[in-house]
Amino acid sequence: MSPRADSTTALVEGLIAADRSIAVAESLTGGAVLAELIRVPGASAVVRGGVVAYDTALVPMLAHARDDLRGERLGSDAHARLVEDTRAIVTAQPP
Repeated sequence: MSPRADSTTALVEGLIAADRSIAVAESLTGGAVLAELIRVPGASAVVRGGVVAYDTALVPMLAHARDDLRGERLGSDAHARLVEDTRAIVTAQPP
């Protein structure tokens, strides 16, 4: 098994043990992150799903990206706000 596969299995098992879940939003990875997660047996217990907006024109429509954050760099204050907003949406309990 490759080191990457080992780390993915460890991630999924850690999420299961911690009673946590994960969802992903991807662009240029084209769904590869979600595919890697769900190949692990038992991943359905923790993987909530994902969205792929490969064409950047689709990002605002599919991922609810805000125009005020377009072009912001990873690690910027604006990016941190987007991460927190996304975390709130993903972790919200269904009605």
